[in-house]
Amino acid sequence: MPLTADAPGSWSDARQVTYDEALIEFAALSPDGQWLAVTSDRSGNDDLWIMPATGGSMRRLTTHASPDWFGQWSPDGKQILFYSYRTGNRDLWVMPVGGGPARQLTDHPGSDWFGKWSPDGSRIAYSSWGASGRQLMITPLEPWDPKPAISQTDSVDFPTGGGVWVDDHSLIVTMKGDFALASDTGEVLRVYEGSGPSTNCCKVRGARTILFTRDNQITALDLDSGEQRAVTDLTGRPGRMGYPCSADGEQVWFTWFEERGDLWVMDVEDGG
Repeated sequence: MPLTADAPGSWSDARQVTYDEALIEFAALSPDGQWLAVTSDRSGNDDLWIMPATGGSMRRLTTHASPDWFGQWSPDGKQILFYSYRTGNRDLWVMPVGGGPARQLTDHPGSDWFGKWSPDGSRIAYSSWGASGRQLMITPLEPWDPKPAISQTDSVDFPTGGGVWVDDHSLIVTMKGDFALASDTGEVLRVYEGSGPSTNCCKVRGARTILFTRDNQITALDLDSGEQRAVTDLTGRPGRMGYPCSADGEQVWFTWFEERGDLWVMDVEDGG
């Protein structure tokens, strides 16, 4: 859907780019704006796929028997970060976009998920859930040395999707329904009141704006002024908004779930 400043977009403004009767989730736009990385079970297993951002044939990236989710492009467009149960734990992995073996990044009894590259590609932020509770971890890619930036407390919560990088040294997290701008050392720099509850958000490329989903709609939050505006007015169609969207300043990509069912009839024989 186009991102416009004058009025929220409706279904007449949106253009469908996938038509599978299958799971399509976690759409992430490539740095050059040409490709989407998605998770899909179109082959019978949750795998990573890439496809043209305008729609078209998909290319499968992963074929492991364990589900792979939440593919995120590196800033140079050469690698995909994702999480998987390949070892029995929910761990972070990275693999070349052009194909090749995946490399495991985390390995401990717990859940590491929703990894996000810093804008300069040198660090990764991710949600970790283990014996120490739920934490937002930040680590250099080389050498791998994760440290907690923010820990979940009575006032701090995390969206589905973990923290969202605003620049190389600050991220957006949630504060029990409100968004907060926090430094990479955990210092809360600003709280945006009344912007929640929301579980999913993404940053608009090239702008100090995040988009978040709430009540099946997308809303934009200006990080400088704190102003919010409706991006979508999606009514009149059954279904629900999916997980974090992706936006390049001109368009926003989002997933929409529609559940369908069929009726069947069968003969029942007595004494069978």
